[in-house]
Amino acid sequence: MLHRKAVLFLVFLASFTIVYSSVAFFVLSKPAAQAFIGFGVFASNGSLSNYYQNSGAPNVTIGQTLNWQLQIANRIGRIQLAEVVVRMGNLTTIPPTETGPSNAPDIDESIITVPNAENSTVNFDWKIISVSHPGRLTYLTLEINGKQVGPPVGAVSGQGFRFIFELWTLEGQSGSFQYGYPGDNGRVGNWLMLWFNSA
Repeated sequence: MLHRKAVLFLVFLASFTIVYSSVAFFVLSKPAAQAFIGFGVFASNGSLSNYYQNSGAPNVTIGQTLNWQLQIANRIGRIQLAEVVVRMGNLTTIPPTETGPSNAPDIDESIITVPNAENSTVNFDWKIISVSHPGRLTYLTLEINGKQVGPPVGAVSGQGFRFIFELWTLEGQSGSFQYGYPGDNGRVGNWLMLWFNSA
């Protein structure tokens, strides 16, 4: 009888030890880091503000050059080939979502390799070259990274233009660039948007 009680005590002690050890392990363990790709637009002074150099007002005059930097931070555990797609929109443009890109016209693209656990930068230097006013809308001719573009997007009185910056990444199986980046539960949309007015 004494031997049976000792065995029963040891079984309960072992069971409690396993349970409490498991609980302590999960409580004290750091959670697994979620893989992601960060994406930001930095002004010429290196900040995430004051993009327009005139007290923060988003008014851009003809010939005013703005120097922005698009920074991509790779934290997905492997090297990544990324593409930044720049689109031009206005007040009525439907923005991108978590699952799909905007349907606004594509006006610039840059492809860059982003090493694992590092940041890579794409320059985005732009200015308005000229403005036209056919009807009620204002249309712009832009120079982006030395290339002239004439987006087919107009805005009433030149107010409410917007750049949409979308992150696309190379998808291994198809060998093509896909919107967003590979997340734990499928692709994750990643985009930024900056408004401006033609002053």
